[in-house]
Amino acid sequence: MAATIPELPLLSLSPDEQDLISALRTDLMQHRFRLELLDSYFNGEQLVRDLGISIPPQLQGLHT
Repeated sequence: MAATIPELPLLSLSPDEQDLISALRTDLMQHRFRLELLDSYFNGEQLVRDLGISIPPQLQGLHT
């Protein structure tokens, strides 16, 4: 039994769709570094900077 590959019509984007994709890509690239930083915080790869206000001085020794 021979396998047949169906012929599909060539799909392309309209100019409006191309403009939308371009705008979305530009928006994503503008926010890329901030999103990567937030992602690293979420995954625990980046430590949140200690501002020294979240832990009272009496409890600093308990901080790990």
